[in-house]
Amino acid sequence: MNKKPFRKFGLFEGYTLSIALSKLGNQIFYIVVPLYIYKETESALLMGIGWFFQSIPYLLTPWIGNIIDSYPKKNVFLIAELVQAISVMLIPLFSLLPLENLLVYYIYAISIVIQTASIISNVVGDFAFIPSLMRSKENAEWNSWYLGFSHIGRIAGPGIAGLLISLIGYFPTLILNAFTFLVTFMFVFFFIRNKEELAHRKISGFKEGILFIKNNVLLRKLIISFAFINLAIGGFTVVFIFLMKNTWLMNDQEIGIVMSLVSLGAALGTIIGGQIFSKFELLKRLQIWGVFLVITLLPLIFLNVKFSIIGYILSQFCAAALTTLFMTYRQKIIPEEYVGRINAIIRMILMGMIPISSLILTSLAELSYTKSIGILVVICILIGIVFLFSKSDQNKNKI
Repeated sequence: MNKKPFRKFGLFEGYTLSIALSKLGNQIFYIVVPLYIYKETESALLMGIGWFFQSIPYLLTPWIGNIIDSYPKKNVFLIAELVQAISVMLIPLFSLLPLENLLVYYIYAISIVIQTASIISNVVGDFAFIPSLMRSKENAEWNSWYLGFSHIGRIAGPGIAGLLISLIGYFPTLILNAFTFLVTFMFVFFFIRNKEELAHRKISGFKEGILFIKNNVLLRKLIISFAFINLAIGGFTVVFIFLMKNTWLMNDQEIGIVMSLVSLGAALGTIIGGQIFSKFELLKRLQIWGVFLVITLLPLIFLNVKFSIIGYILSQFCAAALTTLFMTYRQKIIPEEYVGRINAIIRMILMGMIPISSLILTSLAELSYTKSIGILVVICILIGIVFLFSKSDQNKNKI
């Protein structure tokens, strides 16, 4: 049996490719829907409200975790993928009805449903399916390939969405989008085995997940560390575009090239970053990439255009490597019966930092405090890195 990913085509490879297609479908939806809303309403506010509704499910993730842990994971995953496919398909169908402006509000509601189902699919796939499909115990390498292909799907999504919209229009694009979820549904239905025999397992609620995090000192410190990192760079993309446009006076073509390089940096960080320094223990590798992340963002303090752009591209490489390793640790430390609740709570905390980050950084930019942006980003990351280097006395938390 080959113990390296993509040296042969097995269940891991098939699932990884199907998930990449599903991620591509998610990105197409996230591009098509806001553009359609703006086309129909010519309101940036209504378009922005659509993004707001997509973030609501992250507040519900502890309860979503309960659902994941209460039922067989394969069944939950299949339902989530099918819900996404049907929900996307219903938008073109509802457009045929005389709803006037009500279609926009239906899209808002559908966005909540689709994002909720997407969270369920991601948690089950990342922390239940993927570990069981690996052909060796070197989780980081397998996670790098898995997340790398997922990232490629995300990168390709916007470009494919724009091309399809120009060729066939908004609603036919959504219909094709629905089939991307059905491909993943079919693969899991036919090839992934359901390890749980019970149709339903009673659990006491997401408090068990909170208690697990409370008792695991290192996991708790890692969550705090990544929360500060997300607070620093989670909403930084919009601000960096603002800096390129208004501070460094770059044109749209130059900005597009830079953002493509940023995406490439993140993809490479996911694919190979998690495999570098493999001779060190996992915590040491997290610390190394954390230090590199701080170094890459130091030029932002001085707003040097060339070094800031290079640093931001490299920072995405480092951040992707950190994400891969943190996922690897969670796969190792979290028991299967807690997969939904614990990862849902973690996701709520980390994703909750992103809108806060965006609000703080864009406010500083709006108030012309651009020089303070880099300082704040570096300080937040430094605080996060402190938690990576803080030691735990519990041997069971050692990684």
